[in-house]
Amino acid sequence: MGKRMIFKLGMFGMVAAIMLVGCKKDDSQELIEMEKKLLEQYLADNNITQEPTASGLYYIPIVEGTGMSPTDGTWIEIEYTGMLIDGTIFTTSNESTAELFNIYAEDLLYGPSRLELGHIPLKGLNEGIKLMKVGEIAKFILPSSTALGGTASGNLPAYSTLIYTIELLEAFDDPEKHEQEKIWAYLKESEFENVDSTESGHYYIQEKAGTGELFNDGDNLLVNYTGQFLDGREFDSNVGEDVFFLVFLVRILSRAGTKALN
Repeated sequence: MGKRMIFKLGMFGMVAAIMLVGCKKDDSQELIEMEKKLLEQYLADNNITQEPTASGLYYIPIVEGTGMSPTDGTWIEIEYTGMLIDGTIFTTSNESTAELFNIYAEDLLYGPSRLELGHIPLKGLNEGIKLMKVGEIAKFILPSSTALGGTASGNLPAYSTLIYTIELLEAFDDPEKHEQEKIWAYLKESEFENVDSTESGHYYIQEKAGTGELFNDGDNLLVNYTGQFLDGREFDSNVGEDVFFLVFLVRILSRAGTKALN
């Protein structure tokens, strides 16, 4: 099937940062001391004078925000880039950045990530993002005690200090209401003709009328399709593939041959 949608818990691509497959613990005091020295050197080299929070997290505002500050349970949309203290970029939501630093992955969907605050796998980010306001860009320095601790993950060694640059794009308490408002805005802005909706809340825009028989539940359909988010990001498509036979359980919505955009 063409492109596959993969939601980036890592934060997002942070997936790379939090997957624990094949990882092992290392509580070596030597590594802990080395991390501390590297962090102190990084703070000195970058003239960072902010005091850490009680947990050890460093919060460094870059661009001031003017919107609401999220709390646990708030849904947020963010852009992010994560790097090690030596400058190695290991994850990002930005496709161009991923390509520049040779970490681009075809099976990841780049762009804003939507998460519920309080459920981000790295506790330092749960703490830090609550200090932000919508529209803000900030840097967070996460000592391993606020990140992965003594767990090595992928290319991330045990006791790694992680540095994230986060842009807080949106914050909202009711994701269903928020999404409905975005759908209405999208439909209004696009000025579609022949817009209809179903009882379940799906919207149907007829682009070209068909002439065949009506579909019935359980019918086999031969279709070409493309799936996109409202912002235009494509998450799935079979256009251009040799095989595009799918079995759909469909509602009787339209004539055969028409497109349904949900």
